[in-house]
Amino acid sequence: MRKLWQTPEINGLNFSEAEVSEAIKGDKPLLLTLYTPAICNARCPSCFITNTDPDYLELSTKDDVRIIHEAAEMGIRSIKISGAGEPLIFADLINIIDQCANESIIPVIYTNGSTLGDDTLCENIYKMKSIELIRFLMSRNCSIVYKCNSFSVDTQDYLLGVKGLSANTYKGLLNLMLMGYNDNQRLALQTIITPYNFDEIVQLYRFARKNNITPYFETVLKKGDAKNNTDLYLSDEQIRDIFIKLCEMDMEEFGIEWFPVPSYVGFQCTELGYALLIDNFGYAKYCPGIWKSIANIHDMSLKEIWESDTAKAFRARVNKPMGGKCSECIHKKEGKCGYGCRAYSYLNEGDVFAEYKECWR
Repeated sequence: MRKLWQTPEINGLNFSEAEVSEAIKGDKPLLLTLYTPAICNARCPSCFITNTDPDYLELSTKDDVRIIHEAAEMGIRSIKISGAGEPLIFADLINIIDQCANESIIPVIYTNGSTLGDDTLCENIYKMKSIELIRFLMSRNCSIVYKCNSFSVDTQDYLLGVKGLSANTYKGLLNLMLMGYNDNQRLALQTIITPYNFDEIVQLYRFARKNNITPYFETVLKKGDAKNNTDLYLSDEQIRDIFIKLCEMDMEEFGIEWFPVPSYVGFQCTELGYALLIDNFGYAKYCPGIWKSIANIHDMSLKEIWESDTAKAFRARVNKPMGGKCSECIHKKEGKCGYGCRAYSYLNEGDVFAEYKECWR
């Protein structure tokens, strides 16, 4: 039986328990999230990205390159490239990825993948076909978190918010697999669990496992557009039941053991102690779900933001007991639970360190 730890099994995010412990103890960052511009070819009803009212223009590619260089100097090993839009329709993404490669940083790209299945779109943006773009991403050691919510065309289109887009997302996933991207923990399947795809979740999860793709399944974060789309919500009991079902399937069919707690299937978020986010306007935040600005990269360097009193005080609090029932949780004391997604507590209670009420434990 192979036992999973709390980080997801994808290159660039799969930090070991010892690596996380050492980073937190030394107050050193391992991971940065960097937002690309707010241009997107999908209108996902589950999108939780919230654009702040900017006092600045969106970051330029020159800004991004500087941030990546500063990140490397601080010892950051991976950069998540995600929001505020779809990264793979941003032409200058090539330059951002090249800078990561030059700095020996692993880029982890969160994408709906439609560019990877649409030669016309890909040629318009990058002057190359989809397969050529995939070769480029492989050559730069990119990991890909690929959004796929359903194998039903109608459901996939609905959860993408654009009719007909699913065809390109399916083809993009097939292209990645044909090119061998599902080797060596470089590809994850990101699925949002909703009532629309609930009956498919087991099938999607099994497909990922059988094809050597890391399942990156999660519940809806009730923020941004998703806050008003209550039709996407499941009950706590439904979430508990599907998590336990997937946990049992992993053990019985794949010999994989993990501890089921919301809001991610098979892993937990441990990033608040060793990560930082810079949004597309340069605002530094703790994570995508905790939408409080620490400072702006136009005013301070990345290192100055990390070492600011505000950021240091937050990280010092992260590893202390949380509020309510979480403070006495036996599973935390046994090292099984990482206190769940702190963004849920922040959104529900206005306090990052409040108890995680969605937890069924």
